[in-house]
Amino acid sequence: MKSSTLLINGAQIDKSKLLQLLKNKSKLHAIKRLREDARISLKESKEIIEALEINPDFQPNDNVLTATAIEFEARQPKPRRGSHIIKENASRSKNMIIVLLVLVISILLYFVTIK
Repeated sequence: MKSSTLLINGAQIDKSKLLQLLKNKSKLHAIKRLREDARISLKESKEIIEALEINPDFQPNDNVLTATAIEFEARQPKPRRGSHIIKENASRSKNMIIVLLVLVISILLYFVTIK
C-alpha cells in the first residue's frame, strides 16, 4: 500500500512533493524541505531522501526521528538570564572617566610644581 504522506515527528510531510522534487533533479531542495518541515537533522534528511530515491515506498522509523527532534530543539540557543561580559558602552564610559581623571591630576601636578 502506497502512502502519500510521511509521518515524522508528528508532522505530515507530502511524499509526492518530495518525489516530484527528486524527479526534477532538485535533491537539495527536497532535503531542505524535509529538514524544515520535519525538524530533523541534515544527515537524517539526506538519508531519508536518498532512501526515497531508491524506493519511493520508503517509510522512516518515527521513533528514531523523535529523539533527534528533541536533540534538534536542545541545540537551539537559549536566552541568557544574565551576562558576565561587561557591555562595550559601559567600558567606554569607564575609560573616558579614567582619561579625564588622569588629565585633571596631571594638570594639577603641573600647576603645583610651577610654584
